[in-house]
Amino acid sequence: MRTAYKVLLQSGNDYLYSKQLDEAQAEYLRALQVDEYGKFARIGLTKVLAKKCELFGVYCEEAQDHLHFIKEMHFLTEGKFMELEKELSIHVQH
Repeated sequence: MRTAYKVLLQSGNDYLYSKQLDEAQAEYLRALQVDEYGKFARIGLTKVLAKKCELFGVYCEEAQDHLHFIKEMHFLTEGKFMELEKELSIHVQH
């Protein structure tokens, strides 16, 4: 199970890095099917959704929901969460 998650996570990261947002979104969603609490897949998916919100005006609410989930699950320290929130603040309205 962890191997499948790691493969899907890496694939999602590669797609995100190359700005292939649809493919990245699909891979992160697959990773979350393997591990629904996978924090790195959740963070990657949030970044994809925030970027789609910025570019196309879609998935804005979903990006907010995932950001809230990341905070509520304490996936990141407060400082790291604030960094992520700052990174996404240009994409996701609060």
